Amino acid sequence: MAMFKPIENQSVTRTVIQRIRSALLSGELKPGDKLPSELELAKQLGVARPSVREALKVLEYLGVLEIRRGSGTFVSDGSSPRIIDPLLFSLILDRGSAYHILELRRMFETAYTQLAAENRDEDDLRKMDEAIRQLEEAASRGEQTGELDLAFHRIVLEATKNPLVIRIGQTILELLSYSIDRAIRVNPQKGISDHKKIRDAIANRDLQKVREVVQDSFSHWRQFIED
Repeated sequence: MAMFKPIENQSVTRTVIQRIRSALLSGELKPGDKLPSELELAKQLGVARPSVREALKVLEYLGVLEIRRGSGTFVSDGSSPRIIDPLLFSLILDRGSAYHILELRRMFETAYTQLAAENRDEDDLRKMDEAIRQLEEAASRGEQTGELDLAFHRIVLEATKNPLVIRIGQTILELLSYSIDRAIRVNPQKGISDHKKIRDAIANRDLQKVREVVQDSFSHWRQFIED
């Protein structure tokens, strides 16, 4: 039985992409699945082969598909590096006001940090301690960077054990990386202090304390995003 039904009114690349997207959403296609050949896809969809080829190239560019020479085309398992991140670019182009960005981080970071407190293990805590140590050492030399600050937040994201939360969280952190870098360069001790408080709240699985310390960290960070 054919996976795809013919497209009416002859194809365009966008329509082919939408059909593949629908198959992913419905679960007909799953990570790691191999797609039919270009020729077979063209027959199933009732479109010209060049339209299928162009659609596959676009989806490969976005990191949705992985084209392996000699093996075929496969649905990405999520671990393949993306050339571009569609969600990130969408947020950049439609970023709204500084207030909207601040509101987004405050809402999402509070939620994922609380989830990390619920799901963390001892290895996560060790990684947090190491990230804090590295930031402290860099700050003592005046070499603190936003990347060192972000490393801690990425570990917190990983501690949620939820791949969807991790994916969205990483994108939001990337959007905010410039203002985070500015804040940590100006006042690294505030960032270090906040990280330690967040780490301890997560270690104690104190969800109310997590909320309090995350919200408190925004009072200092707000000025850098508003600038």
